[in-house]
Amino acid sequence: MPFVAGCGPRGPENHRYLPQITAGPGAAGPPDGALDHAQASVSCRLQPDPGRFRPGGAGGKAGFRVCNRSGQQIDVAFGRPGKTSGWTAEGWWSIPRGQCPAIATEALTDRYFYLYAIGSKGGVWQATGTQKGGHFCIRRNRFVLRNCDHIRNGVLDCAVHHLMSRQFFVVDTGGAPDHTHDLKD
Repeated sequence: MPFVAGCGPRGPENHRYLPQITAGPGAAGPPDGALDHAQASVSCRLQPDPGRFRPGGAGGKAGFRVCNRSGQQIDVAFGRPGKTSGWTAEGWWSIPRGQCPAIATEALTDRYFYLYAIGSKGGVWQATGTQKGGHFCIRRNRFVLRNCDHIRNGVLDCAVHHLMSRQFFVVDTGGAPDHTHDLKD
């Protein structure tokens, strides 16, 4: 079974190392976010990850920007690989229409990242039905959550800590040190 989620090795040049989740019991449900459980094969490292990305960050040209090109205010969560702690999701950045804040301010060293967004008028930006992987735990308030902290018996189990599971969509930066992603209606 390939590496599928959480912590451990990552390979930014090889898509199979993205957090891929194989649905397990209880995973079926509406795509808008019934809590789900997903199979994961992981080795969890518990070292803290240096704070490379901070919600509300601003500044420089290098990094990861999200531009709100929709007709509504959006709240964005960001999934990224950690240097030592595996895949981590961070949120929320509130982005008014027409704004393009930096959510990662340092040069990007990985190729693949993930986004999930919800809009003030009901819009949702999430993975399509054909995407494999991209599952992260989130909560309504500001958060920084490592997938490996929520693995129970080989399963990504967000509900055990009263969190929600969402499938973020993948963003391929092409390995560039900076990237801007537009969110449109």
